Amino acid sequence: MDGERVFSEPFDVRLRLMVCSDVHLRGPADERRGRLITALETAIRVAEKDANHPALDGAVFVGDLTDHGTKDEYVCFFDTVKETLGGRIPVFSVLAKNHDNWEHGRASVKTGLRYYREITGKATDFHETVGGFHLIGLSTSDNDGEYYADAQKAWLETALAEASADAPGRPVFVFTHEHIPDTVFGSAALDGWAHSFFSGVFDEYSHAVCFSGHSHYPLNDPRSIWRGAYTAAGTGAMSYAELSADGVRKLHPPGSDEISQGWILEADGENRVRLTGCDFLSGDVLCRYLIDPAAPLPLHAPSGVPAFPQGAAITAEKMDGKLRLSFPAAKIADSTPVTAYRVILSAENEDLRERLVIPPYWRSRVPETLSCTFENVPDKGRIAAYAQNAYGAAGGPLTYEWTPDQP
Repeated sequence: MDGERVFSEPFDVRLRLMVCSDVHLRGPADERRGRLITALETAIRVAEKDANHPALDGAVFVGDLTDHGTKDEYVCFFDTVKETLGGRIPVFSVLAKNHDNWEHGRASVKTGLRYYREITGKATDFHETVGGFHLIGLSTSDNDGEYYADAQKAWLETALAEASADAPGRPVFVFTHEHIPDTVFGSAALDGWAHSFFSGVFDEYSHAVCFSGHSHYPLNDPRSIWRGAYTAAGTGAMSYAELSADGVRKLHPPGSDEISQGWILEADGENRVRLTGCDFLSGDVLCRYLIDPAAPLPLHAPSGVPAFPQGAAITAEKMDGKLRLSFPAAKIADSTPVTAYRVILSAENEDLRERLVIPPYWRSRVPETLSCTFENVPDKGRIAAYAQNAYGAAGGPLTYEWTPDQP
């Protein structure tokens, strides 16, 4: 990652954290272990290029550290982190009810909590201060079969009040595995990755910045950051991507296994927060946000409309009743991602079928050409391909027509 690019704008860093989630580590030979090492090394390298604050002040993991919650997985995770960071940088973690405690399947026997305490010597909920900034993390409760306990909500409310009284107006960073309902991408009722336990808790804390994972929805999707009564940000994933589209959840498009995302979180002396979304597989910056308490809403401008390159065309091959299509990738002028392509087959002025093609936009380097196939196509027809931004605004179309005499 280009540290010079990250620090090209004036920003008096007082705190820098790496924030990520959903590592789903399985063991020493796991590919995800390599991704974890690379992410930590990248965060350190970026920090060291800041002449004024050449330090990574902490690494925060927002749940699903492990894939099954076994003791061996926890040992591997924390050995890897310790070896990479050299024990010099504080590590903060919250544990999920699901993968971090699935040693016995979905029986909800939370042995993972015990393993975490034995290995780290830390409590599974935390309220810490780093560089004068408050960090609050909430893990699943000790009670089997339960996500969170009422006593934890009281503890969380007290921690928020204490942090706000200690440093009025200064951002308070909160970490939970599940999303807060109706905030970031993945938190709607359809998606099912939010938890009602957190509803209303942060409404009186406009300076709270809440990070959550669980959904694996890409953090560089502009819907993955939200600012209302407070700020919320999804953390993406370091294991596999997932998303919903067209009312269908748990979609794993081609290339969804190739993901390793996280935030570099920075705060300055003016109570501003800078978030840099990273693709740790390529070392590239995916997105940047500045959370300024003095700035009006919205947090960022609406995503632009995609446009295909000038002269772009659909290439088609018709054989055995199948129509194989390819077309060039579209772009958005503001660099927000094209999140889908809608390809519609029609005949006799009637739409017959469509394909939703989802590019691997969670990567910084998306293929220049997309493709799809229709089967049992009519002898005469038309294809129209539209490129969509995260909010459904479409650019195009590119079109292609064929007849029996002109395939």
